[in-house]
Amino acid sequence: MDLINKSLLNYFGISRLGFYKTKSWIEFRDDIINAVNQNQLLVIPGEVGAGKSVLFSSAVDLMQNVKFVFVRNFFKERCTISQVINAVIFDLSNEGPKKDLEARSRQFIRLIGTTVTDNERPFSVCIVIEEAHRLHKNTLRALKELREAKFAGICPLFSIVLIGHPELTELVRVRKEVLWRALTINLEESEGWMTLQNRIDFINIVFKGVVTRDAARTIAVVCKTPLEIMKYIYERMKDARKAGYKAIDSEIVKPTLEELFIASGLTYDALAKETSLAKSTIYAAVNDKKYRDEIKIKTIKKAIESLTKNNLLKKAV
Repeated sequence: MDLINKSLLNYFGISRLGFYKTKSWIEFRDDIINAVNQNQLLVIPGEVGAGKSVLFSSAVDLMQNVKFVFVRNFFKERCTISQVINAVIFDLSNEGPKKDLEARSRQFIRLIGTTVTDNERPFSVCIVIEEAHRLHKNTLRALKELREAKFAGICPLFSIVLIGHPELTELVRVRKEVLWRALTINLEESEGWMTLQNRIDFINIVFKGVVTRDAARTIAVVCKTPLEIMKYIYERMKDARKAGYKAIDSEIVKPTLEELFIASGLTYDALAKETSLAKSTIYAAVNDKKYRDEIKIKTIKKAIESLTKNNLLKKAV
């Protein structure tokens, strides 16, 4: 990861970070491969830093007979179906897009059709749109209609992969005609993606020998995604080096009240009821880094410990 420079890694005695794959990671990757090979409409929602792009890239690397078209419009809110068609034409041929939309649509179908039915070496085609949660719902509907195009009696001709934040789920849900035809792979803990034990294993393998057992458990409780874990450990590595430590232990890993609150999943209302403090006071204590009323902070931490069902979080508090 570019975030962690080599001099910092060298200080802790590691030349490079490890790579971690869970059983569920492999299963999710295989689900993606199967969906693409079956020309499905695949939706992959997940939090920022959940590993969506890394997971999908790993699946791409294993598919040798698929031509992937990545739609490069960085302004997804204004991404039209014409721009998707243009991307396919650019990537599958040396032709320029026809000016007339009807002619361009026929050009699109012809290029994909001849690609998938080539007598010498047929390829599957997969259209990929990242940051798809930003798409307009009408573009989503048009993608569904585009996928239903036929060539030589074949339909659907290609697969579509939409990758985005959790809001993508709601966007698809609004368009029932898309929802009913889509396969969704949710990168969520509730679906088996990066569970607590997975996160602990991730830390121990990627940062082998750098983080103590207790510290790894605490980090896994307060950090939910691989990117969040990497960023958190990077900051603690800098703290440890400054203090002269050669490992990240419980002295270095001390979660803030904000981190504990987020990890607990509790609400301000629940904490207000438990502590008899005003919600505004709890909000200030959690979010204001300059808040200094240690008695109230301690009271809130005690409430989090009392209300949470996570034993590891209790220890972190």
